[in-house]
Amino acid sequence: MVSLYIDESGFMTQEHSQELPYFVLALVRVHNPQRVKRAFKRFVSSNIERLRAVDRDSKMFINERFHELKGSALDRDMKEAFFRYLCKDNIFDIFYITIYNQKITGKLYENRARASNFVLTLALEYFFEHNLLSKDAYLLQIDEQNIKTESRNSLEEHLNIQLTLGKELADSFNITYFDSSCNTCIQLADLCANLYYSQLMTKGYTSLFQDLRSQGYIKFDFRYPLS
Repeated sequence: MVSLYIDESGFMTQEHSQELPYFVLALVRVHNPQRVKRAFKRFVSSNIERLRAVDRDSKMFINERFHELKGSALDRDMKEAFFRYLCKDNIFDIFYITIYNQKITGKLYENRARASNFVLTLALEYFFEHNLLSKDAYLLQIDEQNIKTESRNSLEEHLNIQLTLGKELADSFNITYFDSSCNTCIQLADLCANLYYSQLMTKGYTSLFQDLRSQGYIKFDFRYPLS
């Protein structure tokens, strides 16, 4: 079974698409979760005071105790330092999905959970059909804060209908939802999503992204609507 860890950054919005033009999903395939967990712990312990200093909104520390890494709480230097530290020996891959809000027309955003499920399914179909993902059983692990309770079962059912029964691209899909503070690999997905969103908004991480692409960490960026 292959695990994909999923988190998001940005907003789905047509009304405010000028100021908020992107919505990013990061799907992270971790080849060695234990190594990722150890690397997280070492990074945090080596930078604990710096992390405390940048955590102005108390997203990473609760009552002075470290809780979790959050991409939105890190400044530019800490984001770059984290990825430079973690990206060794290709222990994970990143698949990005980018929605361009200014190009969304029609009724897609009338139900944002349904919109996210729809685009995620399109992207996964593309990854399978272009041999970026192999036919296998998949476990999707998702930050529970991003999914409304009523839409949780619908995503698993939709993926199995469309990609397992319909297209026969995968053996099965199962989905579990986690508090990200209890799942280091979902925290990694959060950091990956936030990093790319920050790059799209500021172009401040171009050199880092060139390195991540050349080293094989970024497998693909699926863009919707397709240009």
